[in-house]
Amino acid sequence: MLKEQIIQAKEKIGRKAAELIAQELNIEQWDDTTGKGLCPFHSEHTPSFVWNDKDNAFKCFGSCGTRYGILDHFQQFHHYTTHESLRKLFSMADMNYSIEYKKPEKYRFPHPENEITSEEIISYFIKRGIDKTTLDIAKVKQDEKGNIAFEFYDDGDTLLLVKYRPARKIQKGENKTWCQANADTTPVLWGMNQAIPSKPLIITEGEMDRLALIQCGFTNVVSIPLGAQNVQWIEYNWEWLEQFDEIIICADNDKAGTKMLEETIPRLGDWRCKTIEYPKLKYNNKDFTPKDLNEILVIGSASILSKVINEATDVPIKNVRELSQVEDVDLSTLQGINCGIDGISVYIDKFFLGTLTVLTGRRSGGKSSIVNQMCVCEAVNQGYKTFIYSGELIDYQLKKWIEYPMAGRDYITKYNTGENRPPVYEIHEEAKKRMAEWYKDRIFVYDNVLDARAEVLMDTMKNMARKHGVKNFVIDNLMTVDIDGYDKTNSNKNEKAFVLDLVKFALKFNVCVFLIAHPRKQSEGDGRLRNDDVSGSGDITNLAHYCIALHRVTDHEHERDTNPIEHDVIITILKNRLMGYQDKDIGVYFDISSRRFYENEKQLKKRYKWDKRE
Repeated sequence: MLKEQIIQAKEKIGRKAAELIAQELNIEQWDDTTGKGLCPFHSEHTPSFVWNDKDNAFKCFGSCGTRYGILDHFQQFHHYTTHESLRKLFSMADMNYSIEYKKPEKYRFPHPENEITSEEIISYFIKRGIDKTTLDIAKVKQDEKGNIAFEFYDDGDTLLLVKYRPARKIQKGENKTWCQANADTTPVLWGMNQAIPSKPLIITEGEMDRLALIQCGFTNVVSIPLGAQNVQWIEYNWEWLEQFDEIIICADNDKAGTKMLEETIPRLGDWRCKTIEYPKLKYNNKDFTPKDLNEILVIGSASILSKVINEATDVPIKNVRELSQVEDVDLSTLQGINCGIDGISVYIDKFFLGTLTVLTGRRSGGKSSIVNQMCVCEAVNQGYKTFIYSGELIDYQLKKWIEYPMAGRDYITKYNTGENRPPVYEIHEEAKKRMAEWYKDRIFVYDNVLDARAEVLMDTMKNMARKHGVKNFVIDNLMTVDIDGYDKTNSNKNEKAFVLDLVKFALKFNVCVFLIAHPRKQSEGDGRLRNDDVSGSGDITNLAHYCIALHRVTDHEHERDTNPIEHDVIITILKNRLMGYQDKDIGVYFDISSRRFYENEKQLKKRYKWDKRE
C-alpha cells in the first residue's frame, strides 16, 4: 500500500520534482523543456543528466550512471530520514500522510551523541575513502572521548542502539566496537530509517561498508547491528523487511560472511535476494581480493564498487549443479541434533539438518515421550529453536510432558494418591519457572488445533523457519494432519504429497523434521515393527532419511526362560539413508518419574543447561 502511495505522490508532483532538484543542486545547462542538464555527480561537458517522466527520476547516461529522484534528494541534499522524506513528499503532493510506526514495547533510551567536529575523526574516514558529506548523510556522530558513534534508529525514528569504535587503527586484542552502556542492544538495522521500501534494499555486514556505498551514491543501504553470526535482526525487523521486493546482501568475503549468506537468504527469500562477487584488484603489484566493501573503495575505486553492486546477481538455482564440482563431505562436520543416547548415535551420528525422520511404535509404546526427549529437550539444549505440532495433546499437556525429561528425577516428587491407585509425579514449582525462562523464545507450539490443514501447517512452518530461525520441527502425528487438500479421492497419494513437501521443506530451509506415524497392523513373530508396518503409503518411509521404531518390551519378554530382555524398550534404526545402517537394535531403560529413556546412570542423571547447580 505504501509503495502505491509513493508512486501516486510522485506522479502528482511530476516535473515539479525535477525543477526543485535542478534549482537546489544548481544543475548547469538545465533545460526545463527537455529535462536535461550536466550531471552534478561527475564532471562532464555534454548534458547527460536526464529526467524520465515515466520513472519520475533523473538518470545519468554519462560515466557515473546515477539514478536520482525526489526522495533521494530529500535524503542526500536535505539529510532527511525516510519518515521526514515521506512527510515532505506527501505534503508536496497534497496527500494525507498517516503512516503509523510500531513503537518498541520496552527499551531504555540511549542518549544521542554530538555532531562530528573532530578533525581526527574526519581524517580517519578520509583515509577510508569516506568524506564529510557522506558522514552527514548517514548522521555519523562522535562521543565526548572522540570515538565514532553510529546511532541506530528504527523506521519510526526512535533511537534504539548506539555503537562506537575508535577513530584509529584497532590494536590486537582491543575491542573493535562496543555498545552504549546501560542501554538495550535492540537489533535494529543501521540506516533503516533512511531506506525507502519502493527501492531495492542493500544489506551490508558493517558500518564502514554502508558508508562506502553511500559514498558511491547508493542510499537505500543498511548494515546489520551485532555481527555476521547474530541474525536476530531478521526476526526483529521482519515486517519492515517484508516490504522490499529486492534485497542485495553484501556479506564480507570470509567464512563468517559465507555462513551469513547461508542463514539469511533462505529466511529473507531466495526469489528476491541477490549477492555480489568480489573483484580481483592489484595491491602493491600483487593480486588482491578485498575482504569487504570498504576495501574495494579504498584499494580500488568508487566506480569499481558501484559496478560490483550494479552487477549483483540472483541467487543461483540450487537444484542444478555440475556433478564434477560436488565436494566430498565429512558427515561428522555437518550440523545436526545429537539425540543424547549413545547407542543410537553410533548408527546415525546425529539427525543432520536438511533431513526428515519418521518415528513409529505401538500405542503407549513411548513415541511421543522419546520425541520430547531426543527431538525437543536435546535440540533446545544444543541451541536449536523448535516448533511442535501436536494433534493429540492440548498445549498445557504438551508443556508438562516436555518438562518431565527436561527436569530430571532430582526435581520431581512422587505422591501416592491412595491404595490401588497409581502414584502421581510432580515437577517442583521453582524448577518449572527456571525451565520456562530458559526455553523462552526457543520452543514454539502450533496454536490452532481447529485448523489442522496440511497447507496451513506448512505455511506456518515456513514462516517459523524464515522469521524466527527455527531449525527443528516436530509433527505428532501424521494421522491428525488434515491432508485432504491434496487429493480427497486418494489418501495414499495425499500422504505421499505431504511427506514429500516435508522433505523439500527440510532441504530448502536446512532444518530437521520429525514425523510420528502410527503402525498399520500387528506384526507377526516377535511383534517388532518394520518399514512396511507404518500406516498409509509405503512412500512415507521410502522418502524419509531416517526411520526409527520403538518396541515396548512385554512382561513375557522380560520373564521368558530363553533370551530374556532386561531393557524396557527396544529402539530400532530401521533405516539410515545417509550412513547405510538398517535394522539396528538399541536397548534402553525408561524412568517413569522423569519420562526419560536412558542406557546408563549418566544419561539418567543428565542435567540440561537450565540447571545451573555447581
